Amino acid sequence: MGGLSTVMGCGRKPIEVTVTMSGLSGSGKTTILYKCKLGINQSVNTYPTVSHLQETIIYKNISFNVVDLGGGAKILPYWLRFFNNAKVLIFVIDSSDHIQISEANYYLHSWITTIENEFIVLIYANKQDLPNAMTVPEIIEKLSLNSFKIPWHIQLASAINGEGINEGLDWICEKLII
Repeated sequence: MGGLSTVMGCGRKPIEVTVTMSGLSGSGKTTILYKCKLGINQSVNTYPTVSHLQETIIYKNISFNVVDLGGGAKILPYWLRFFNNAKVLIFVIDSSDHIQISEANYYLHSWITTIENEFIVLIYANKQDLPNAMTVPEIIEKLSLNSFKIPWHIQLASAINGEGINEGLDWICEKLII
C-alpha cells in the first residue's frame, strides 16, 4: 500500500467504515481511489468507470470500504442507494473546470439533502496541479458549502502526484474520532 498504509498496532482489528466516492466524470475519483489503494508514489492508469468499483483501503487502523461511482451525470441519481449506508461521502471535483462546477453543485446538494443517515463530507479539490485551479474560497462559494449543516472539508489535491490525498484521509480519521 505504499505511502498510505499504516501498521495496525496492538493487534487490533481495523474499524470498518463505509465510504461512497462520487463526483462528475473525469474529476479523478478512480485515480484517487487507486492512489489510496496502491500508494501515492505508484503510477496509476485508469479508464472511465462505467458502473462502480469497490475497494478496501486500510489507513490508520480504519478499513475504508470505498464504492467509487461512475457512469456519468445522467445515471448519478441511480447511485443514491449507495449513500444510505455510508458514514463518509468523498466528493471529487475537477478544480480546474470552471464550467461544470455548477453541475457538481447540483449533484452534491441533491445527494446531501436525500441521504438519511449521519455522515461527513470530504471534498477533494483535485487537479490543483493544473492552471486556473480554483481556490478554497472559490470552491466554497461555487458549491454553496456554507449552507451545509453537516461536517465538511475541502482538501486541495492532485491525484497525479498524490498531493493532499493523505491529508484528506487524516481529516476523515479525525472526524470519526477513532
